[in-house]
Amino acid sequence: MKKRTNIEIAYTLLKENGEPLSFYELWQSIVNEREYNESEGHDLISRFYTALTMDGRFVNLGDNMWALRENVLFDDIALPLNEVYTEVDEAEDEEEDEGPEILYFDDEENVEDAEEKVKNALAEEDEE
Repeated sequence: MKKRTNIEIAYTLLKENGEPLSFYELWQSIVNEREYNESEGHDLISRFYTALTMDGRFVNLGDNMWALRENVLFDDIALPLNEVYTEVDEAEDEEEDEGPEILYFDDEENVEDAEEKVKNALAEEDEE
């Protein structure tokens, strides 16, 4: 008899049950079937969770409830884009990003203008 993997056991449980199960219900069923001791259970639980999330046959419905993808409608698991992306008010962003103006002295013709800007900036700081 071929030994089933933990992910195959989870698939069978969800297939037979027909309803979503919590991760902990799935894991406890696997622990009981495999007769893992506490140490083995702690060592293997993260591997099982990773396998569950990576296997395309399973879908997380939220609140750590898992179901078979074949039993779930796309509309039940697809997030509307407006829940993922939001418009950011550009005016607020500009206010948050305001910082001191960086002055460059690469062009000698603009040195006097740059010196004047530095004096004005320092004067504004003193006024605040």
